[in-house]
Amino acid sequence: MPVVLSLVLLLAAVAEPSTSGSVGYYRFPAIHGDTIVFGAEGDLWQVSRSGGVAARLTSHPADEAYPAISPDGATLAFSEASRAVAFLHGRGYVVPEDVKEIAKDVLRHRVLLTYEAEAENVTSDTVVERILERVEVP
Repeated sequence: MPVVLSLVLLLAAVAEPSTSGSVGYYRFPAIHGDTIVFGAEGDLWQVSRSGGVAARLTSHPADEAYPAISPDGATLAFSEASRAVAFLHGRGYVVPEDVKEIAKDVLRHRVLLTYEAEAENVTSDTVVERILERVEVP
């Protein structure tokens, strides 16, 4: 009997469909340089254009789809960072406070200060804060 059970388990293992490789539905690809971001299994994934193993970018209860990447690649990171903040606060959706919480960390490198602003000790964070104060929340 143990031989028969071992044989059945071996056959079951061999007959089990593989979960690795190219099995799955890859949808809505967005391409930026050598990077492809796509939706699959309700999350966003990233892989090199030349192939390889895809890395999961998101993993929270809300479904992720339709990635869009800005020309410099920053927009996807900003929207995903906002979603990550929402997830850390126990929500599957983003509220304006989530965007404001992550805005300085994501946007400070995009702000170019004039010599006058630097002379007045204005920082990139100050500029981002002023912008956020002026933007109306829907």
